[in-house]
Amino acid sequence: MKKAALIILLAFSLPTAALASMDATESGQETKKSAKSKKKKPKPITTAKAKKAIANFKAVAAKVEPIGEQICRSFHKNKPRKTCDFLIKVNNDGNQKANAFQSLGKDGRPVITFNINKLLKVRNNDEIVFVLGHEFGHQIAQHIQKTRIHQEQGMLLGNAIYSDDDDKDKGKRVGKFHAMVTYSKEFELEADVIAVHITDRAGFDAGRGSRDLKRLRGGSSQWYSTHPPSPRRIQRVKKELGKIRAAKARGKVAPIVW
Repeated sequence: MKKAALIILLAFSLPTAALASMDATESGQETKKSAKSKKKKPKPITTAKAKKAIANFKAVAAKVEPIGEQICRSFHKNKPRKTCDFLIKVNNDGNQKANAFQSLGKDGRPVITFNINKLLKVRNNDEIVFVLGHEFGHQIAQHIQKTRIHQEQGMLLGNAIYSDDDDKDKGKRVGKFHAMVTYSKEFELEADVIAVHITDRAGFDAGRGSRDLKRLRGGSSQWYSTHPPSPRRIQRVKKELGKIRAAKARGKVAPIVW
């Protein structure tokens, strides 16, 4: 009973977010051995449709990248140049579920990856730009960096809670998981806000681009979910669009505040 109460406290007290590489829940995590045995060999998609989608994506990304980097640098003027020197790439493995995510390279450079199934699923360039803007937003708001700190805090607290458990790594796993999900929904909403501004400043339609959110699955208001429900995200996008339009009506540029 004591442990259950402490876990609930842990779940709601640590400011954290989910890393792109941690999608599974603690109860559903696979061991490294089983995950490796189930991993499929990459299956590149080389159809004419896929090639066209990749070529279009590269052309669109080339227009958006300078704007995303400029906005990033406006918030991180005193940090190394690599902080906002994005690498945008495509993973052509057809075995992967449609996805786009931001990560950090070994050198600390931010990387945005779209897989081919995501590119085949988006319906227009506005959606591509909105998703790009969202991933730019994670780096601009330093979500991965904040998550790592909070996960370390979660592991320390989890270790303390499970110090007498036979499974010596249980505390780390449970603590890391709860730390991972606590505030990840807020991080997603923040990235959406930044995406609206990037999309608009790049000359694309953020309202149309955000329709991709309607087709996403997995978002929930439950505390263990890493993503908020789509209706909440769309509502936040509309609110931010209203601010941008109001600023334009006054001949001004709306500030980016997340």
